[in-house]
Amino acid sequence: MTLEFDEVAYKLDQEVYHFETYGLDWNEDLVFEKYDGYISYDTEGIELFEHPTPVIFLGSLDVVKYIDYPVCSNNWHIMSKRMYETLILVGDFQHRVIPVAVVDWTIQKKDWFDSNGELRKEICLWNYLVVQLTEYLDIFDYEKSTYRKDSDGWIDKISKYVFKTSAEDCLPPIFKIKEEDLSLFISAEARSALRKNRINGTRFISLQGFGKIDGGNYTDVPIILSD
Repeated sequence: MTLEFDEVAYKLDQEVYHFETYGLDWNEDLVFEKYDGYISYDTEGIELFEHPTPVIFLGSLDVVKYIDYPVCSNNWHIMSKRMYETLILVGDFQHRVIPVAVVDWTIQKKDWFDSNGELRKEICLWNYLVVQLTEYLDIFDYEKSTYRKDSDGWIDKISKYVFKTSAEDCLPPIFKIKEEDLSLFISAEARSALRKNRINGTRFISLQGFGKIDGGNYTDVPIILSD
């Protein structure tokens, strides 16, 4: 059987309204610092790649420290350890994690490292991870979903998702489908867990189609930039 819409899953995205709400003059929470050997496609797919440890991002620490699912300049899936731990308690999913250091963007690069060549702890946030999923779920229902193909026959836009699954099946907490490689999806159970634990910075988009349910998207736990 197939289950549609919000019965089973949502598309997971970042909340973006805090940029306007708090008068921030940028639209990214984290800016990627390229490293030697960087390959541009990196975590857009499920293939493993070489990386430094930690991967460095620049950010305003006074803002980022309140956000569990920050907006990143390179669209990698980065989340707080608190968010990650909430998800893995819901269920298993095939993935790997890469440690992240968020460096205070006001510090010049020459001052990032101590005399031993190590990143200075006091100028960084260390409680974030790149989460790279390493498999696709083969659950997209081509007959019942609504989508558009480009001139080469590849799907370039999906407006309604239907997944081939049963009520007895358990979707992973987060997952990817090859038909929309850059997107991350979240099960209804995982969404409930994030809400219960007040994980902020998340936006859950209906799979029925943008604008058809509650404006198409909404944020359950708003970002509040204060202790």
